[in-house]
Amino acid sequence: MKYILLLAAVLFYYFQVFEQSFSSQDPTYIDNVTAGETKLIVMEYDSCVNYYEIAFEVKQTSYLSLMRGAACAYSSGQTEIMTQ
Repeated sequence: MKYILLLAAVLFYYFQVFEQSFSSQDPTYIDNVTAGETKLIVMEYDSCVNYYEIAFEVKQTSYLSLMRGAACAYSSGQTEIMTQ
């Protein structure tokens, strides 16, 4: 019985740690932040900036999303966006 409880606790912790959380539960925000992150990874910076701009119209409080959006803007040469 102890092993079952231990296994359940480990699995619960595992899924909590690796689950991505968003600063807003708005589907528009989640979809655009996810798409922006994907475009950042594949180095499509112009479309990455567009996705983050749409997401930030909904909510702009996540430091990680702000940093990713700034990285997209810097990499695409749109540095004027970084100061907004």
